Amino acid sequence: MDTRRYGSEPGSRSRSGRLAIVSIVCALAVLALGAYLLHRRDDAAQRPQRPVVTAAPSRSPRVAVVRYEISGRGRATITYTDPGRSSNVVLAKHRLPWHVELPRQAVDFVEVNATREAGSYDKEWTARVLVDGVEACAETNSAYINVGCQALVPPV
Repeated sequence: MDTRRYGSEPGSRSRSGRLAIVSIVCALAVLALGAYLLHRRDDAAQRPQRPVVTAAPSRSPRVAVVRYEISGRGRATITYTDPGRSSNVVLAKHRLPWHVELPRQAVDFVEVNATREAGSYDKEWTARVLVDGVEACAETNSAYINVGCQALVPPV
């Protein structure tokens, strides 16, 4: 009969000792990781926060008189933006040359387009927009059926 007890085999103490050492090393690693994460969180809380960047306050649109012009001869369908309306103004088969001057109002965008009617082919025609008498955009065309221009109007 063998009188040795369980765990008293040769080399069993070294296995249980290794297990204890590995357990202690793992516990220390977990503690060190926890301390590092806590320290890192505390550092982040103490660092000054970057200011939140917000959009610059928008400036009021320019209040101006807008003049739209289409030069040339013949007839064209004309479309232009009227800042006082929610939709574009369309004038079908209108005689050229043409212009309209809108009353003083808030304006941030201007656009005028014209499409020639069949048989209304002048050598050259121009779309132009003036804002308070200053040219905002212009386009001259001789080769195509359409002419137009558009521009953003900067606030004051």
